[in-house]
Amino acid sequence: MTLTSRTLPLRVVATLALACPAAHSATPDLAPSPDERQLPRRMHSQMSDLPSITVGRDNADIVGADNRALQAAVDYVANLGGGTVAIGPGDYLMRDSLHLRTNVTVRGTPGKTVLRKSDGAATQLSIDGDYGEEQITLADPSGFDVGGGVAVWDKASGGFHTTVATSTGRRGNTVSISRPLNDDYESSQDARAATVVLP
Repeated sequence: MTLTSRTLPLRVVATLALACPAAHSATPDLAPSPDERQLPRRMHSQMSDLPSITVGRDNADIVGADNRALQAAVDYVANLGGGTVAIGPGDYLMRDSLHLRTNVTVRGTPGKTVLRKSDGAATQLSIDGDYGEEQITLADPSGFDVGGGVAVWDKASGGFHTTVATSTGRRGNTVSISRPLNDDYESSQDARAATVVLP
């Protein structure tokens, strides 16, 4: 058989591969071990040390005694991809729910951490609330502090169309909220707002 310039390089490569099997098998496998492979939607392997932050009335990474301090800790850890929030002993006044985030574990001090709901306030809407609006107008805005939780419903809601949000601002009797109203709430149907969901 005649070797041409086209077949010579292929025969040389094949001959070298057969002549040096030991050199080929001695190449180390640098692929990550199964427990170090990248996770779905993450471009790194599972870490053993994750962010951890403490919240407390004193001697903590975040010092505070209400939902704002707890939420700041949860959001901080969530923005780092997840981890743990440890709450120190004592009472913490909750003017809004603690909005949990994916991959964040919240732990209190067993038998010593108390999350206490603030006093509730409820009033009628003085103007109908329309679907998609991001504000409500209250007959009596006292007790509806900026940053507090608020629920809005009427008799026609049936418990399925209650809007639950956080108040983000206030001007007179009008309160802006963090989520659009998910239904029409009519004064004729006893439209109401409260800092807790009432029957």
